[in-house]
Amino acid sequence: MQNSTKYTNIFFDLDRTLWDIDSISEIAFKRVYDQMQLNEKIPEYDAFKKCYYKHNERLWAEYRHGRIVKDHLRIKRFELAFKEFKIKDVPLINEFAKSYLALCSDLPIVIPHSHEMLETLSKKYRLHILSNGFSTAQDRKLAAGNLRKYFDLLIYSEVINKHKPHAEIFNYALKLANCPANKAIMVGDDYEVDILGAYNVGIDQIYYAPEGANENQTSTFIISDLIDITQFL
Repeated sequence: MQNSTKYTNIFFDLDRTLWDIDSISEIAFKRVYDQMQLNEKIPEYDAFKKCYYKHNERLWAEYRHGRIVKDHLRIKRFELAFKEFKIKDVPLINEFAKSYLALCSDLPIVIPHSHEMLETLSKKYRLHILSNGFSTAQDRKLAAGNLRKYFDLLIYSEVINKHKPHAEIFNYALKLANCPANKAIMVGDDYEVDILGAYNVGIDQIYYAPEGANENQTSTFIISDLIDITQFL
């Protein structure tokens, strides 16, 4: 096992690493769908939800690679989902998007053992958020989940317009933290974005893979439960 005492700073991804965005999305999407009585226009709820997720995932990938801007991503994923059901009602689409995104930022559901793990680590290390998410939404999530108190720096990709896995965002984070790469470790759930991104700039990694990593995925540490971090850090 690695000598974990060498680390001084730990960088955390937020969505799907600490913030249970998948559970929250399920709740928020259905709640807004019901409140707006969209079953009258789109009776196929599961198909509608699947369609939104498809466009959301694709457009987030485009955003990470700098091919689209924030404002385009925020509304286009909804427009495309509604369009597949032949709905082009702009006020209705905007109302759905606004309500859904607000709920996704405010429902306080965190990944199991987030608080216990952060409470333990915050006594020994400087902790920071390093996220591709939008700053306003991420700030609301940290407040709603009572997570803000654990972190020194909140580093969001939109501030410098460079997104994980690009080296620029990791180097920017290290500079802000006044931390050399060999004294830092990155915790994240996205193998390409968090783990390979950190590896490529010389930062050690903790891959949070609750379903398990595949045989081609390597990381300094691999965990399936956040509390496991406290066993080696």
